[in-house]
Amino acid sequence: MRVIDNLWRGRLDSIEGVIDTSNDFLLADLTDPAKCLAFLRDADIVYHLADVVAGINYVFNNECTLFRDNLLINSNVLNACVRNGVPNYVYVGTACAFSRSLQQDYGVVALPESTTYPAEPESAYGWSKLMGEYEAELAQKYRQLNVGILRLHNIYGEGAAYDPQTSQALPAMCRKVINGEPFRVFGRCVRPCARVAGVHRRYPSPPTHLFCFIHRHRGQCEHRCPRTNGLFTPPSPAACTTSSSSPHSPPLAAESNTATSSTSTT
Repeated sequence: MRVIDNLWRGRLDSIEGVIDTSNDFLLADLTDPAKCLAFLRDADIVYHLADVVAGINYVFNNECTLFRDNLLINSNVLNACVRNGVPNYVYVGTACAFSRSLQQDYGVVALPESTTYPAEPESAYGWSKLMGEYEAELAQKYRQLNVGILRLHNIYGEGAAYDPQTSQALPAMCRKVINGEPFRVFGRCVRPCARVAGVHRRYPSPPTHLFCFIHRHRGQCEHRCPRTNGLFTPPSPAACTTSSSSPHSPPLAAESNTATSSTSTT
């Protein structure tokens, strides 16, 4: 397994003991197409979990840069996989790609993928992730590589970010309870959640040569709505934790029998 991350939200100690961080961790920004082409090679499969996201305030206060960076990351990673002959590609999307009109009810509302279009995501983040799905589906349509797509809902677990700027709903609520911070819950709603370890166990063991990408978020990978278009059943979204803080970038090993997680910076 090989991990690429820019450590914007992640911590290197989250994956120490999971991979050899001195050889199999790469500090890189996936908005740079040259780095994607250099690093994304010699893999049987790429798990693309890389994106720019944080708490809801961050998302809505940084929509322009977030949208642009996510489009660059998605296109660069996919293009590198195609050009370097990576046969299998798993794109990890988000439930934010669903239309806002389907998520206004306080009750339980099913969100099958058939409701994706006409598209109306609530945020630039949702639009950017949906565009990543669309681009991946184009590559699948023209048989450039095999594609599997997952959409995520509220993954939590070890390695989560708890600080006020970057934490998402569950870690933020945990932090407030632990620290005695006041918070309000408006109305009531039902939100699906999954622990990252349970998501990992949902899939069989990954193949030998892997590249798994964890971008700016903490490497969450929930199983929801897998789509394979009949050509490729994605294996395990491998050990999805985060990378951390030491700014070292070891060279790419000559033999890669690992999964890579990637991240990019704004």
